[in-house]
Amino acid sequence: MTAEKVRENRLRRVAERRGYRLLKSRRRDPEALDYGGYMLIDVQTTAVILGATPVGFSATLDDVEAYFRETRRRHRDDRGAVDRASAAGTSNGPRQGVAAAAGSTADTSPRRVKRSSGGSESRRHTRSRHRGR
Repeated sequence: MTAEKVRENRLRRVAERRGYRLLKSRRRDPEALDYGGYMLIDVQTTAVILGATPVGFSATLDDVEAYFRETRRRHRDDRGAVDRASAAGTSNGPRQGVAAAAGSTADTSPRRVKRSSGGSESRRHTRSRHRGR
């Protein structure tokens, strides 16, 4: 395996851990604008985070690595600010909501909501059922 492929696989794993997907352009023409480029997509919202401008798949592995480095630094700085606020006795932290301030032991962590998968089929079924009457 080449060093470039190893680096790509490592960044794919980092992206997966952070809730992103790293896509590589499938273009085979070396003269194409998006040949060999990458795009970083948020899995939950399917929004393009990196590599959409000026053309699709315009990011390089260096761009992706710099993005992860910057977001990690920003996250670390935010977490440090929360820790300092907690030490000072203020309630500016994200985990110190109303339940935590009241001394409740309720779990305030966000929950994942499962989406139903029968959206369009159930609508089609409803339309055809009402159409005949």
